[in-house]
Amino acid sequence: METEEYEEFGARDSYGTLPVEQTGYNFFAECENNMRRLVYPEDLEKVLSIMKKDVIQDALRYNPVYTLDYRLMVNGRPEYYRLKIVRPESPDDSHIVIGIGNINSQIRHQMEQEKKLERAHHDKRTYARIAHALAKDFFIIYYVDIDTNAFIEFSSTDRYKELQVETNGVDFFESCIHNVPIAIHEEDVDKVLYVVNKENMLREINQHGSVSTSYRMILSGESVYVNLKAIPMDDDETGSHHIVVAVSNIDAQMKREQEFAEAQAIAMKDTLTGVKNKRAYSTAERSINADLQNGKTEPFAIAVFDLYGTKRVNDTLGHEAGDRFIRGGCERICHTFRHSPVYRIGGDEFAAILRGRDYENRDALLKALNEPDEKNSQPNEIYIIFGMAEFDPENDKTLDTMFDRADVAMYENKLRLKKHRL
Repeated sequence: METEEYEEFGARDSYGTLPVEQTGYNFFAECENNMRRLVYPEDLEKVLSIMKKDVIQDALRYNPVYTLDYRLMVNGRPEYYRLKIVRPESPDDSHIVIGIGNINSQIRHQMEQEKKLERAHHDKRTYARIAHALAKDFFIIYYVDIDTNAFIEFSSTDRYKELQVETNGVDFFESCIHNVPIAIHEEDVDKVLYVVNKENMLREINQHGSVSTSYRMILSGESVYVNLKAIPMDDDETGSHHIVVAVSNIDAQMKREQEFAEAQAIAMKDTLTGVKNKRAYSTAERSINADLQNGKTEPFAIAVFDLYGTKRVNDTLGHEAGDRFIRGGCERICHTFRHSPVYRIGGDEFAAILRGRDYENRDALLKALNEPDEKNSQPNEIYIIFGMAEFDPENDKTLDTMFDRADVAMYENKLRLKKHRL
């Protein structure tokens, strides 16, 4: 350090001895020249500021060892090196030893680990934010690596009302096979096991982009409706493949829908006979008209019915007898047309939309409906008058035109019956 003379030793291979290769003078000046030529530009100022005689002397005055990591240009590419400066323990303190080693592989490995760790921390922060945002809708979210089946579980708690990372698992699909029979309503177990089968789930995702199914879970001893949805999530940076499986509590929604459906059913039902009412007929008419507009022309027919003699029964026996008369006639119509919806559209008037088997056997069924009437001779027996119209693609653009034809046919049958009975 007084004369700046130096000796340089260099290893020829990994295990070779260190032969003396060269000696020199003016170490710091030569060092600066070489650094300007070989040090990676972004690290040059840092290295130049440290590799000065007075700076090194000051540093070694307080610490016996000083290290510096930097990059050298090797074959046109930067590689990491570590410079280590030591003052030997000797009465003669006028010398220092400077060692330089290639640490590129160690640094690269360390940097890769740091990136992975940072990515993991970033992922956890990202997932936590996502989980927090979705906590009001989902109470369990699984982040599943479909290459390894490993998973992270985010689960909501009543205490915090948000999703926290709780469990890391080894095999999501194996865990499902074990837990589904325990946690799922027995009537839904087979359906859920099918959905959470890895092959089935991935096939559905590939075909439709996602998987969604609703079922009942047993929570605190009670059956609660939940919905499971699985969507893909590929990591473009790492090439890994994941799916997110989220389970939401839809019990309140399902109960509202059930209550609404029950209310709708009540609103569409005739209180006297239990068949569909005129409001339900109007709904069916709108649906059929829409089908006709869209070109759906499957064969069907409409039949309308009138219970002949209802007024006489009401006038002579009272309204309770009249109600029984109407219920009896309705039962006969429903018994005859077992596969068709029957509507009460007036006091003693009914209609049926005939499709499928009832449409194919319409003439025989109407004849069977009339057979008891032809044998009846009692004044208060039930007489059912009918009229029918079949769908005509050329002329029927709405159900109303068919109803009018059927109504006219029924009216003509009523006139013939009156004439016959008179």
